[in-house]
Amino acid sequence: MKSATDFTEMSDYIDLEMYHKYEKQHPGYLDMIEEMAKNVEKRSKKSEVPLRILEIGAGTGLFTERLSQIPNCNITAIEPDKNCFSWLCVHLEKMGATRNTRCLQEDGVTFRGGEKYDVIVSTFSHHHIAYEKSEAFVQNLYFNLIKDGGVYIMGDELTASFSNETERKKALREYHHHIITLAEEEGNYEVAKLEYDALLSGIRLIGDHKRSVSMLEKEIVGGGLFRIQKKKRVSLLRQLEEGGIYIYFFEKQGV
Repeated sequence: MKSATDFTEMSDYIDLEMYHKYEKQHPGYLDMIEEMAKNVEKRSKKSEVPLRILEIGAGTGLFTERLSQIPNCNITAIEPDKNCFSWLCVHLEKMGATRNTRCLQEDGVTFRGGEKYDVIVSTFSHHHIAYEKSEAFVQNLYFNLIKDGGVYIMGDELTASFSNETERKKALREYHHHIITLAEEEGNYEVAKLEYDALLSGIRLIGDHKRSVSMLEKEIVGGGLFRIQKKKRVSLLRQLEEGGIYIYFFEKQGV
């Protein structure tokens, strides 16, 4: 297992070419990123100056590309994994998305770019933050956001509640098997393969540290730095009794 300080993580266990080509077919993914993008666009329209956006864990640039299409925005996309970062830079250049976007190989736990951001976003990347780094990560979110109205918009996969390692693995299997079944029913076997690889990485705690709903909320709002402004469960996955894909809006609080 790699050390906690090693940037390379997802590319250790996920085929990046397959991921970049097929991840948009992940059940619920497009619904999630479109709702997040529309919220950012509403904010940009109300802003007199370009909205400053920090995307953490930009991966290969799937959501970054969508963000770059929003008028009146300046985007800083950071990604710690050196292989994902290479994909990110090439993809954005290819899509002509570098006009308002800059890419940095940085870690969301430690990155401090010298400016404050109106919005911080992440899609399917929060669960790459190791459990033991959650407090430092939340403090860094707080530091990087503007004082008034700063918001962290997060879209991610959450599991059923768990209180020990056995329950954690059971919750992971329940969630991932559900996604695998949906993908196979839709004929998206590449997505099913990606999801199985993600399940293995989570079981082994190699780069994948999925939270339950209660665990995530306690981590981010428990210290009083943020409050939940709004949250939504993606409707496609409502057949799961617990867990699924969620969008959260965490608003920075004055402390």
